[in-house]
Amino acid sequence: MKRKIVVPLVFVIVLAGGAWAFIASGWTLARVQASFQELTKAADAGQEKPKAERPHSPRADEWDGTVTLDEAQRKAIGLQTAIVKVQDEPTKLELIATTDYDPNTLTKVRPPLDLRVEKVYKAVGDRVKAGEPVLDVYSSLLAAAKTSMEKEFSEWQHDHRLMESRKELFEKGSITKQAWADIVNDEYKSEREYIQARKVLQFYGLTDKEIDKVFEEDGAQQPKMTIRSLADGIVIQRDAVPLNLYKTDDQLLVIAPLDRLWVHVSVPEGDAYRVQLGLSVRVIFPYNHLEFAGEVEHIYNQIDPVTRSVKFRTSVPNYEGQLRAGMYVRATLLLPPPADMSRTVVPRNALVTADGANYVFIQESDTPGKFHRKAVQVVEEYHDVVYIADSLRAEEVVATSGSLILAQLYEDLQTQH
Repeated sequence: MKRKIVVPLVFVIVLAGGAWAFIASGWTLARVQASFQELTKAADAGQEKPKAERPHSPRADEWDGTVTLDEAQRKAIGLQTAIVKVQDEPTKLELIATTDYDPNTLTKVRPPLDLRVEKVYKAVGDRVKAGEPVLDVYSSLLAAAKTSMEKEFSEWQHDHRLMESRKELFEKGSITKQAWADIVNDEYKSEREYIQARKVLQFYGLTDKEIDKVFEEDGAQQPKMTIRSLADGIVIQRDAVPLNLYKTDDQLLVIAPLDRLWVHVSVPEGDAYRVQLGLSVRVIFPYNHLEFAGEVEHIYNQIDPVTRSVKFRTSVPNYEGQLRAGMYVRATLLLPPPADMSRTVVPRNALVTADGANYVFIQESDTPGKFHRKAVQVVEEYHDVVYIADSLRAEEVVATSGSLILAQLYEDLQTQH
């Protein structure tokens, strides 16, 4: 055991002594390295080796910023092209709209006097013709008006017979001129009062034929009357209920004409400035498969606070009475092209967006299948076309279908170079 411990101890003492002797002689690690380098140079001085030359790699051609595809490659990606055109047709602004009845043409049936409704002939949605019965009513005021007319008629007939009987006496000089003048005046006044009483019944809605029959009515029939429609149309509102009492300011029925409808079109606030009176509008009823041409007839001066849109109005014919108020329809506002013809139009799928910028790929005129990318300024963008300002020339050829693959190939080449 003692022998095993003595041997390592002796080894450590020898190393420590050698290190002390090395440092005491003035040698350091840096000095040793320098000396080694001098020895190496001295050994190589007699025999100098040739330097190894760096392999030469020929310089690749610079990329010209185009993407070239042969016919097979174009066919494989389904590449198609289109010709750039000048915008010489109206811009189509697709909008939503609703139909409505023209309030200026609505016929509102109101009681001509205080009355009670006995019968209602029409319901909402029913069609009605002018002169057709819509309500049977009962009114004591009507009975009084009929009685008054009968009285005035009786007085007129009395005065008229008196005038006829006194006429011969006047001609023979049996009565004075003053007496004859009074007789004629009384007859005229009673006739005027009868005519006035008759006009009251006309105002209440009775026809001349119905007024003539008043003289044949008994007491039970006098308070009754039939109210008739004043116009052709469709009943869009009914407030009359049988056996209810109504006053002259109440509304009984509302009848809308069948010939035309209003169309209220909503325009986004940002496009409101482009709407002008007289611009052409196409109104499409998708569920009825109908389309009508119209024009901007009125522009409302208020912005809807909820939808942030402005409305304008057009009107369309009510084709065979198929259309109703409140229908949702599509409207296309046709905006005229710029007068200076500065815009061009390309298909929507020709436009490529990268890093927030818009581009198209233009085919080189002398090399089919060779395309270069060009930045464009988009003025308006729709689902089928894009309008470009001062960026493209008419008759240039741009990639449409397959333009996204061209964009990826372009970016790959751009990364490699």
